[in-house]
Amino acid sequence: MNIEELFSGVGLVIDDKVNVTNGEDRITKIVDLLENKNIPLIKRNSIPNQEILEHCKNLNFILLDWELYSLTSEDGMPLPNSQVIEKENENCIVDFLKKILDKCFLPIFIFSNKAEESIINILKEKRVIKDNISRPIFVKSKSGGCVKTLTQPFFYAQSPD
Repeated sequence: MNIEELFSGVGLVIDDKVNVTNGEDRITKIVDLLENKNIPLIKRNSIPNQEILEHCKNLNFILLDWELYSLTSEDGMPLPNSQVIEKENENCIVDFLKKILDKCFLPIFIFSNKAEESIINILKEKRVIKDNISRPIFVKSKSGGCVKTLTQPFFYAQSPD
């Protein structure tokens, strides 16, 4: 499957750095790449609320950052309660994924600085990915170049048969 073919129509980008203009975060490069291909994007820096989810049936794909909150201060020091923040973030994303997958069937691309397999394991543990049910969830590291990120194979988050 050519992953690039799934990036068509209107997309939703959810990333805490999606509106940062300095371009240092990889999501900025990914968004630029898609917009240069004239793909319309709705950009949000947090998970949409329930009322907005009701209108997501016409989306064609979602780009989602797994880590929506910074766990370090501006000087790079870990924040107090970073494990609590990380768990709350995980629960928020899992809840969002369950709700959106109940409403529509569309590819969801999760980008993260975490290892792909650790995210897939969380999705399995939280039953976002269920046995014998294919889910259109693709997980990819942000650490690779953004062009490679969009053209190399994604880890397809599917439970083994």
